[in-house]
Amino acid sequence: MEEMENYNEAPEIKASAFSTALYYGLIGGVILSIWSVIAYMTNLQESAGWLNTIVSIVIFIAVIMMATKAHRDNKLGGVMSFGKGFSVGFLTVLIMAAIGAVFTIVYLQFIDPGVMQEAERQMEQQMAERDMSREEMEQALKVGRMFIQPGVMALMGFVFNLILGAVVSLISAAIYQRQS
Repeated sequence: MEEMENYNEAPEIKASAFSTALYYGLIGGVILSIWSVIAYMTNLQESAGWLNTIVSIVIFIAVIMMATKAHRDNKLGGVMSFGKGFSVGFLTVLIMAAIGAVFTIVYLQFIDPGVMQEAERQMEQQMAERDMSREEMEQALKVGRMFIQPGVMALMGFVFNLILGAVVSLISAAIYQRQS
């Protein structure tokens, strides 16, 4: 009787999530980096920052969803547990976030280091509008300068992407999980 029950179950296909995650993570990371350059070159970040954010989030979510579905359909024969769905989604996020962090450092360090000076200038202007004393402004700028360094900005972006990506990966896994 036990043999019959096992006979009716579909065999579990073992496939690494890494190859799917690498493929989609690289594509997503490159697309998001290109989008960032386009948004900067067209001044979209300044004029319509909300649109830039929405487009970036849509790309981010779409890549995770496509990776999860592709892994289920192409590598696992249409059957996938929640855990495997989450794994491929989160690995995809990890790769996209790493590319994004490297892009942030390269961009801020070499391509347009003026972004950091502009951010500092804006901080100073906002503080002046709040009628802060010069001493308070200097103290606040000292702290603020620590956060507008390429490495710190890349790390904050990386962590934010991991948190958002974990949530999206959970949702994607729930949508695309399919038992035999």
